Amino acid sequence: MSAMQTSIGTAFGVTAAGLHLAAYALYARYNYRGQQPLHLATWGLWVILTWLNATSYLVMSGDSSKSFASFAGAAACTTVFCLALLRKSTAHVDKMDVVLFAVGLSAAIAWWHWRDATLANLILQAAITISMIPTYRRILADAGSERPMPWLLWGTAYVFMLGAVTLRWRGHWPDLAYPVINGTTHLGVGFVSLFGKNRASS
Repeated sequence: MSAMQTSIGTAFGVTAAGLHLAAYALYARYNYRGQQPLHLATWGLWVILTWLNATSYLVMSGDSSKSFASFAGAAACTTVFCLALLRKSTAHVDKMDVVLFAVGLSAAIAWWHWRDATLANLILQAAITISMIPTYRRILADAGSERPMPWLLWGTAYVFMLGAVTLRWRGHWPDLAYPVINGTTHLGVGFVSLFGKNRASS
């Protein structure tokens, strides 16, 4: 790994973190204006999952540059959740929230019991993927239920994070799971919402 690759990889990681923050700020703005509903119970679970994911990814990868975006996302997710709490958004807990909590808890237990951050992080990718199912069901029924721009920004952030992982490659294949899975799912929401709106307006 050359010094230039290392520097560019670090820049990619910082860029990914910045895009994460911009996406969350935009989502919070839409929610504040009443243009984007926020399910408080699900976001509360996302706060737990994102912090577990960020810490396990840092321990697993051993590279803070690769982890900038995950910690920025966890901090921003927490901020948006707290703002929603202040606005007294709805907090109905459904079966999916219970499933996600159980999977997140299992990841934490696996990490503590086996001291294996890689196993914990891969379990968390499964939890995060499952957490996207309600969003996909909602946008497939009504593309306008989600604004596309925050999701496209999130997806782009994961593309930059993948670039950081690639440029700072250490031969550890599980490092790819987080940016690849989340980049795919978040860009998917953005594109479905964007093109669904275009079809509806055409």
